[in-house]
Amino acid sequence: MHGNVEVAEKAASALLQLEPQDSSAYVLLSNIYADAEMWSEVSKMRKIMRHGRLKKEPGCSWIEIQSEVHMFLVGDKAHPRCEEIYKNLDMLIAEMKWDGYIPYGEIMTSDGDMVDDEQQLCAVSSF
Repeated sequence: MHGNVEVAEKAASALLQLEPQDSSAYVLLSNIYADAEMWSEVSKMRKIMRHGRLKKEPGCSWIEIQSEVHMFLVGDKAHPRCEEIYKNLDMLIAEMKWDGYIPYGEIMTSDGDMVDDEQQLCAVSSF
């Protein structure tokens, strides 16, 4: 969050001692390396994940509407009203851009690829 690579490495190391098979520490550290443009370290994290057969869990969101909870995964098309939902999401994304939304940087996807925040945001709405 603060771009401090040294602190991130210490935190990731502590997390990995507790849960060595938890992909989140690798993904977060990889994202910090990407923000710092430390591409060899990003590559190292991807290799570690690939060799350990670790996958990033897809993003998941919940929303409560009239006391009913709805869950969505990134790219989910199983919801019965997904077409309507994605159409509204596209409108919201357009409004965000119009209002000055600027992508923050790059993040790692579930398959280990790096994409910019705008691509990831729009990936949810791609039909």
